[in-house]
Amino acid sequence: MRNYQLIGQIKGAKVVTRKDKVTQQTLANTEVIVQYEDYDKDGELVLDTDTIQFPVDELENFKTNLNKFVVVPYIFLSTKKMEHLCFLTIL
Repeated sequence: MRNYQLIGQIKGAKVVTRKDKVTQQTLANTEVIVQYEDYDKDGELVLDTDTIQFPVDELENFKTNLNKFVVVPYIFLSTKKMEHLCFLTIL
């Protein structure tokens, strides 16, 4: 397991809802699109985006900071079957 930080620009934020299949309760989250720059193995610039979930009460925080930079901590887990990128949401 390795710890990293994703540094990128906030490109969008919106509320998304889903229905819990067990409890039938409607759950809401803030979905934030973050765009960041990376480099491939040949050193070429690559632009990439990730969509990250946050608590719904954080929506206005992200909307007022569109196009500003954000740092999001995450961990990269390697297992025998696959590799996982896990964002760490601090509540």
